[in-house]
Amino acid sequence: MATEKSVFIFPYSKPFTEIQNGTIRAELSQFLHSWNSHGTDLSSEFRIEENQFIVVSVDESSITVGGCSKDKLFKTISNVNSLLGLTPGNVGKFYVRSEGKVIELSRNELRNKLDEGRILPDNELFPTWITGGQEFDRLWAKPLFHFAPILRLENLKTNFSS
Repeated sequence: MATEKSVFIFPYSKPFTEIQNGTIRAELSQFLHSWNSHGTDLSSEFRIEENQFIVVSVDESSITVGGCSKDKLFKTISNVNSLLGLTPGNVGKFYVRSEGKVIELSRNELRNKLDEGRILPDNELFPTWITGGQEFDRLWAKPLFHFAPILRLENLKTNFSS
């Protein structure tokens, strides 16, 4: 994803089924084909990451995405959720790969699993707070220890090196 793009990440607590994945792709393709801001078409794309995150990016090098346009995107996602019976994940939670699956954890659950050794500092984190294309390219699916200062996990690097 290019650096001049804004990124919207929609997490889900569990992976999509094949049918859900196909419907999401069809609905978002249709929406993005006609997505505009004040009558100007938006150059946008989406992808499904880890079969559990919808990532929509929009090129803002020539036009800024207005509030109404963002509302339309969020309404479309909400409609897809309703159509498929999907429950969105909580953007306040952390999404970490553990034993081959992406799991949703609160900060306390993450700390506890780290302390117990059930999550390791080199487990991948999927930072759903990212809003820019450059951030996405640099930080998506990186090991937890990269985020120790941001997540206030002070002892993470110490645990990793021992």
